[in-house]
Amino acid sequence: ISLIIAFFICKKNGSRILGTSTNRPFLFYRSILGSAGMVLYFFAISKMFLADSTIINKTSPFFLTIFAVLFLKEKLHKIQIPALIIVLIAVFLVVKPQFNLSMIPATAAFFSSICAAAAYTFVRFLGKREKPETIIFFFSLTNTILMIIPMLLRFTMPNSQQIVLLFFTGIFAAIG
Repeated sequence: ISLIIAFFICKKNGSRILGTSTNRPFLFYRSILGSAGMVLYFFAISKMFLADSTIINKTSPFFLTIFAVLFLKEKLHKIQIPALIIVLIAVFLVVKPQFNLSMIPATAAFFSSICAAAAYTFVRFLGKREKPETIIFFFSLTNTILMIIPMLLRFTMPNSQQIVLLFFTGIFAAIG
């Protein structure tokens, strides 16, 4: 749904649907990282308590701050340093590391957060170079292509209520 909506917005605004050739690698990296983050997050929420996986996933601003300093050359303020340390400690308190197979979902949620932060870093980088609808279209296209085979391998026909929910999920995702 969001692929279709983004396509029509690109056409309406005269935006390049695949971006410029110089930005295409960055659009691709953003899309791959965003897709990986989503897959890891969906795995995590299917295997652990939703609250725990959500808390771990919400650490992406922590990594976004670090990536912005490293790659976008933004400044780190002194007050941010203790906040970053507190966030890291809080994640360990939520995860309660046990160093066995039960850590796999928590690790997936953690890497989901890192992937999301990296994807947002690319969005920030691309924001001055590409139109938002181009970034959304490229992500939606890449994600659709990447997920088509896993979807076909486990496809189950949704009922009418699920179709409606999926439709509105796609619309609100595109609007968001």
